[in-house]
Amino acid sequence: MKKTALITVTSLAIGTAGFMGCSKTDTASDTPKTDTRTAGEKTSDALTNAGQKTGEAVGNAVDRTKETAQSMGQKMSNAMQPSADTAMNKTRDTLTATVEAAVSKDGLGDVVDTFTKADRDRIGKLDKSSWADYNMAVDKFRADWKAKYNEDFKISDKEQLVFAAPVKMEMGGNPGEARMASDKVDATVNGKDKSVNNMTTVMFPASGGAPAVKLSVRNEGTVMNSYKIDVPDTLDGNKLRDNLAKHIGEVDGMKDQWPSDKNEAYRIVSQHILAAITDTH
Repeated sequence: MKKTALITVTSLAIGTAGFMGCSKTDTASDTPKTDTRTAGEKTSDALTNAGQKTGEAVGNAVDRTKETAQSMGQKMSNAMQPSADTAMNKTRDTLTATVEAAVSKDGLGDVVDTFTKADRDRIGKLDKSSWADYNMAVDKFRADWKAKYNEDFKISDKEQLVFAAPVKMEMGGNPGEARMASDKVDATVNGKDKSVNNMTTVMFPASGGAPAVKLSVRNEGTVMNSYKIDVPDTLDGNKLRDNLAKHIGEVDGMKDQWPSDKNEAYRIVSQHILAAITDTH
C-alpha cells in the first residue's frame, strides 16, 4: 500500500509540474511584443496618423461645404427666377408698350425698344426722315378711333382684358415644358426650376382681318425682369416702317366694322400691330 501511494503521489507531482510548464508557455505566447521604436519614431508615427485623420476630416468638411453651397446657390438662383404670374404680367406690359408706341406719331423708335437686344442691334439706327407715310396713317387712325369710342387709344389700363381669351399665352420655349398662362401654378420643371418662365409664347387666332400671329417674348433682365419681343431676322427698319403703315391703314379702313366692345377692338388693333412686327402675312 505504501508503495502504491508513493507512486501515486509521484505521478501527481509530475503531472502538476507538467501542467504548470504548459501554463507558463501559453502565457508567454500571449505577452505583447516589446515596442522597439525609438521615441522619435513614435512621435513621427503619431504625427502621421494625426495628419491622416485631420486630412480626412477636412476633406469631408470641404465636400459638405461644397454640397451646401451648391444647394444654396441653386435655391437662390431659383428664387430669383420669375413666377408664372410675373411672366404673364410682364409679357402683357411689353405687348401693350409695343402696340401703344406703334400707333403713336414718331413711335417707331419706341417700338424697337421693346425688341430683344440682338434685334435692336441688328436693326440699328432708324431713318426718321422716311416716316411721313407711317405718321400719316397713325394720325388718321387715332382720329377715327377717338371719333368711334370717344377716347384716345390706350391699352395700359385694360391689358388683362385685351390680351385674354382667345389670346393664348404659354410659359417655356421647349416642347413638354410649356404651360398655359391660365394655369395658376408656377411653370416649373420637376417642381423646382422656374427658369422656363423666362420665355413666353403668345398666340392670336386669325381674327378681324388679321392673320394668326405667334410670337416669343424673352426675359433679358438680370436683377430686374425685362421681357422683350424676339422678332424675325428678316425684319429691318424699313420693313418695320412699311409693315406698320400697311397694317394700321388696313385696320383703319375697317372702322365701320369695328366692334362696339372696345376691348375686342383693342385686341384686333393689337393683333394687326403684332402681325406687322413679326412680318406675318
